[in-house]
Amino acid sequence: LEFRRVLFRSDAMTGGAEFPPVVVFHDGSNYFLADGFHRVMASERIKCKDIDADVRKGTKQDALIFALGANTSNGLRRTNADKRQCVKIALREFADWSDRRIAEVCGVSNQFVGNIRVEVSTVDTCPTTYTLKDAPAEPETRTGRDGKQYPVAPDRKSTRLNSSHLVISYAVFCLK
Repeated sequence: LEFRRVLFRSDAMTGGAEFPPVVVFHDGSNYFLADGFHRVMASERIKCKDIDADVRKGTKQDALIFALGANTSNGLRRTNADKRQCVKIALREFADWSDRRIAEVCGVSNQFVGNIRVEVSTVDTCPTTYTLKDAPAEPETRTGRDGKQYPVAPDRKSTRLNSSHLVISYAVFCLK
């Protein structure tokens, strides 16, 4: 979240501006904010107790999927860094999803997802050193946009190194 955007919205709210409702998912006992984080923080900043909300039935996962696609066509324009972070979150939470399915949810190209998958898969565990034998295994299948399981083609797997005895150091490049 960008504090300057929170300030802009809180000033606008104080001046009487109206914003679209935030999107919230409710699973029967918990509410999960999916869109409108800047608006909620702005509302809290001006000590406003209530905010308009579009409450939908769903789980925390439904809220996350909605949030990953938020602002693709309206609201704040996403930066390339925002898109990268969105894809990294999707890859962490839905590692068995296909690049196309993640791209559809995040509003980016499947090539973009594939490139980030390769980057993240080489530094996702962040140990000081390990051999590729110790590296986390990539799923043998991925879930497509249609919900079906598909085998991962050997040439599409993220780890493209051949030597199983290669020792890799990632301490400096940790993404966490």
